[in-house]
Amino acid sequence: MDKNYSDSDLDLEINIDENPPTTIYEDYTTTYNCTLETINPQAPDAPRPKRPRGRKAKKSQIEIDTLQPFIRGSGYPKKEYVRCKIIRGQKRAIRHALKNNIPTKTIHKVNKENEDEINAWDVFAKHTIDNSEFFKEISKTEKGPKTDGAARRDSNCISCDIQKSFNDVFCAQYFNNDLVVENYKFYLDVIFSYMVPENLINRFDFSCCKLGNSKHSSVCLLKWENLRNYLKEGMLKDLMWNPENFIPVEAVEILDFYEIIDE
Repeated sequence: MDKNYSDSDLDLEINIDENPPTTIYEDYTTTYNCTLETINPQAPDAPRPKRPRGRKAKKSQIEIDTLQPFIRGSGYPKKEYVRCKIIRGQKRAIRHALKNNIPTKTIHKVNKENEDEINAWDVFAKHTIDNSEFFKEISKTEKGPKTDGAARRDSNCISCDIQKSFNDVFCAQYFNNDLVVENYKFYLDVIFSYMVPENLINRFDFSCCKLGNSKHSSVCLLKWENLRNYLKEGMLKDLMWNPENFIPVEAVEILDFYEIIDE
């Protein structure tokens, strides 16, 4: 049966005859030595998993037992929050003492009508003033991590070795001095001189229970006593017993008292 071809069909047949298509044959004879170790299980365009940054801080049992019974927001206060509050507070209290000021605000506020608070402050202030040259240097905000005193730093002189926060390394360096530790314990005596739960809630900005006001029990008081003991002893032991916290960090090294005097 004859077919009727159009002009375009005839042109196509002529073109195919003159330029026959090339057949491409794949070579399946080549072999490759592949093992499971050399095969990448990820898809070519799949994003690479991010490696965790920095060291994950380990929690000691005493830290867990002390802080988890408290309430802050929807959780409990983390040790970084507590350490930041305490170290910043100590530095601020040192500046108050060197100026002969009795603080009426912040975590170490002193009620002039409370004899225990006044006595505790006098002991702290005397220790600070007796070592005024040393503590004048220590109390500078730019002596803290990068999160502190940023406005007073020369951006061209910030060492990459300065810790970014109140992490274990910074805190271990900070407390690696007998004068600082002794002054710190006097400072805690100021904060805890009036051991009433509601007073301590206002100072620390976290609570020992959900009831509040005058409904605190002996359990609440025990929580605050445990916190005081942890801050005085347990926290320092956690920092000092871990050798990883003593990486040489020139930027946060606390100078010896006599080195500062000689400058």
